[in-house]
Amino acid sequence: MKTRLTLLLILMLVAITSGCGTPKTDHTAVRDAYEEAIEAGDVDAALALFTDDAVILTSKGDFRGKEGIREYVEMELDFLLKGVPFGERLNVEETEDTLDYDESFPAADGTTVQIHHAYVFEKDKIKEWTIGPERRS
Repeated sequence: MKTRLTLLLILMLVAITSGCGTPKTDHTAVRDAYEEAIEAGDVDAALALFTDDAVILTSKGDFRGKEGIREYVEMELDFLLKGVPFGERLNVEETEDTLDYDESFPAADGTTVQIHHAYVFEKDKIKEWTIGPERRS
């Protein structure tokens, strides 16, 4: 009887906790990892954060799949090497599968530029990243 009760308690505990405690992806951490990869000059590490069929949508064009995204990542690396740092994140909103924020940074002409970033995630990787529009103040 005691063994049966113990087994019943174990099964109840498993049933109660099986849907609980599943860790939610920290999409901000994925974005941080992207910035760290770019700052380290590691294009492959940056690409590993995207799904195979990911897309980056920008005012300068769309970058699709790993090869298209490689082109975008190399452009970002080039900007960083020219002294254009990543900006401050403002108005950050995160859901189960999205991350939205405004990025604010100083422009060469002394104005402040804000660019909106909207991400969609799939299985802890970036599936879609929309960048824009740019606002100056």
